[in-house]
Amino acid sequence: SPITTPPVQSPALCRRPSLASRSNSVEHYISVIGFATQISLPSDLPCATLEFTVVPELANRLSVWEPYPGMPGRSKRTVLDRSLIYRLRCVQAVNGKGDINQESIWVLRETTWPTHLFVQLNNEPLLLRRKNIFAADLFLDITNQIKVGVNALKVAMLPEKAKPLPKGSFLLRVEILEARSYLSLVNHVIPRQMIDKDTAKAAIMNRFKGSEDDDVVVVKLNELTLSIVCPFTMGLIKTPVRGKSCLHPECFDLDNYLISRPRKKPREPPNADSWKCPYCNGDARPTELVVDGFFLDMMTQLKGVNVDDTKEVLVKVDGSWELKKEEGKGPENKQEAGDELRKEVEVITIDDDDD
Repeated sequence: SPITTPPVQSPALCRRPSLASRSNSVEHYISVIGFATQISLPSDLPCATLEFTVVPELANRLSVWEPYPGMPGRSKRTVLDRSLIYRLRCVQAVNGKGDINQESIWVLRETTWPTHLFVQLNNEPLLLRRKNIFAADLFLDITNQIKVGVNALKVAMLPEKAKPLPKGSFLLRVEILEARSYLSLVNHVIPRQMIDKDTAKAAIMNRFKGSEDDDVVVVKLNELTLSIVCPFTMGLIKTPVRGKSCLHPECFDLDNYLISRPRKKPREPPNADSWKCPYCNGDARPTELVVDGFFLDMMTQLKGVNVDDTKEVLVKVDGSWELKKEEGKGPENKQEAGDELRKEVEVITIDDDDD
C-alpha cells in the first residue's frame, strides 16, 4: 500500500512530556546501545520494507509514554534500570568526517532528514520532525509504535530531479537506547571495562617509540606529561575513564562526568546525546567508557599525599612517574603576588541620581 503523509503539526500543539525516574534518589543515564534495523539511502528501490523483531522480554522493558493523570494533553514516561527506548534517526554522510556506519561515528552526528523521505511503522505514518518546523531536524521517538513480534518499517524516498544524490548519502537507523542506574553503571557495567595496569602502561610506553616508516618523521619523547585533575572540576581524578575509541592517554573523573551531563530538568535523566569526551569530542557513552588501570594505580598511590597545586605527572620512558613541579611556585613568585595585592586600588563612587 502507498505510504501516506501524516498531518503537519506545530510544535506548540505537540504533547509536552515529562520524563522522571520512579525513585527520586536514583539517577539514570540513557544512551544508544545498538540498532534494530537500518538502510542506506537512496536505495536501489524507491520503496523498501524493513522488518525487526521485538521479543516479549524486550517489550516488557519499553519505556512508553502514558497520559499524565489529571492533566489533559500532557504525557509522562517512567524510566527504570534497563528500560528501553526506540528512536528513528537519519544521518548524512560527509566526506572526511568518518564512516557513519561505525557506531562511534554515528552517535556523534546530528540528525538530517532527506527532503523527500516518507516513513511508516506498522502501517502508521510517522511525522518526521524537520527543521522548517522545529528549527532543526530532530530524532523521532517511536517507542509507543513498537509491538511485540515483527515490526515493519516502510521507507520511501523520492529521487532528487535537479541533483540526484549518490547511493549511501544517508543512513537511516532504528536506534535502541537503554537506561542504566548510577549504581548499575559503577558496580556492574564500567568495572567490566577495565584496562588492566600492564596493558595501559604498555600503551603509554608505545608513545615513546619512534615510527619505522621512513616517510614519517617522529620526535622521540623522553617523558610524557599527564594531567591528574579532572577537566570538569579541576580536582584530583578519582576514577579515571575515557572512551574506548579515544586515542589520547588523558582521562577524566567518572562521577564528575556523569554529574556534568546537561539535562532539561533537575529530576530528569541527562540528554541521551550528550556523551562526548571533553578532550577529543569522541564517543564517550557510559557503556563505552573504560577505566585506565595504570592511571588508577597512580591515583591510588597519590591518596594521602600532599600534592599542593600540582596538576600533572611526568611519565618516563621506563614507566616510572613523578609529580611535575609547577613552574614559578618559588618564594620570588609569592613575593610578586604579595606586591600585586598591595597595589593601589582605584575606588569609583557611583551617585544615585534619585537621591
